[in-house]
Amino acid sequence: MKSLKYFERIVIWCLVVMLAIVIFFSLLQVAFGLVASLFIHPESLLDVDNLFGMLSSIFMVLIAMELFETVKMYIQKKGIYVELIIDVAIIAMARKLIIFDYSSRNIPILYGVAAAMVALGTVRYICKKTSNHCVDCTERKKQEEGLSK
Repeated sequence: MKSLKYFERIVIWCLVVMLAIVIFFSLLQVAFGLVASLFIHPESLLDVDNLFGMLSSIFMVLIAMELFETVKMYIQKKGIYVELIIDVAIIAMARKLIIFDYSSRNIPILYGVAAAMVALGTVRYICKKTSNHCVDCTERKKQEEGLSK
C-alpha cells in the first residue's frame, strides 16, 4: 500500500511539472502573438479571426491554470474539489462559445453547448450551496487514519 501511495505522489508531481511547462510555453506563445500583432502586423488586430485566435489562446492558458489549481488542491487536501472541475468546464465552454464559427449555422452544437452551460451552472450552484466541496476528502482522511494505526 505504501508503494502505491509513493507511485501516486510521483505521478501527481509529474503532472504538476508537465502542467507548469505547458502553462509557461503557452503564456510565451500568447505573449509573442500579442507582440507580433501589436508591432509587426498592427493591421492584424482588426482581423476578427486573429482576435478570436488570440482569445482562444488566452482561454487555453486560463484553463491550464485552473487545472494546475485543481492538481495543487488535490496535493494539499488529498481530495478532488468538484467546484474547481466545474469552473474548468465552464471556462472551456465559454472558450467554445467565443471561438465558435457562427457562420456555419450549426444549431445542434449551439443547443448542446447551451445545455451543457445550464447543467454546469446548476451543478456549480449546488456546489456553492452545499458545505462539502470536496469529494473523497473525508473518506481519504478516515482511510489514512485507519492505515496509520
